[in-house]
Amino acid sequence: METERRFCDRCMAKSEHVLIVDEEAIVTYKKKNAYRCINCGHKSYRRSLRPSAESVY
Repeated sequence: METERRFCDRCMAKSEHVLIVDEEAIVTYKKKNAYRCINCGHKSYRRSLRPSAESVY
């Protein structure tokens, strides 16, 4: 189970998000993955993080 620290649209805070893995999906650079917030349980589709994407803001 992979977790990433991302900004959540519902609870408006940076929190841990669990990556929901889809076995049938084709992996590409711009593919949107499903993430679920650990705090509030909100599910959203977002692109994967680049190495320095959200850490500089």
